[in-house]
Amino acid sequence: MLQSKGYHTACIGKWHLGWHWPTMEGHSSQANGRNIDYEQAITGGPTELGFNYYFGDDVPSFPLHAFIENDKVTVLPTKWWEAGKAGAPGAMVPGWRYEDLLPTISEKAIKYVADRTINHPNEPFFYFFRFLLRIRLLHLLSFFWGVLGLVIMEIL
Repeated sequence: MLQSKGYHTACIGKWHLGWHWPTMEGHSSQANGRNIDYEQAITGGPTELGFNYYFGDDVPSFPLHAFIENDKVTVLPTKWWEAGKAGAPGAMVPGWRYEDLLPTISEKAIKYVADRTINHPNEPFFYFFRFLLRIRLLHLLSFFWGVLGLVIMEIL
């Protein structure tokens, strides 16, 4: 709808509904991400549902522990998030840290707004920012009180 009126649209942050993860053998994707073909495009996401641009994470604390830009992961996952850490075990990119979620998407958001206002000053844009905060905050509180405190400080 907005694109038809000349708007450039972007979603930055959490998006977890409708992704169709391509698998290596064509079967349903496993929750831990072991059988997903991460080199292929992910369908059913925001760029197929009305946004020109997307950057974010699927579901924080669940596989895939990685960032997605448009319809591809930004770095191929070659590591495994082990059981016993906060969050569900599964595929992850090297060096993945929950502490980097909010600063990374915030930086992308600032860059997007700056690009649209500086390089495209006469073109309207619509920007949807979805925080990567977990829905089950009690679990987060029990394990990541320090990180939650940092998130609250950054939001305020």
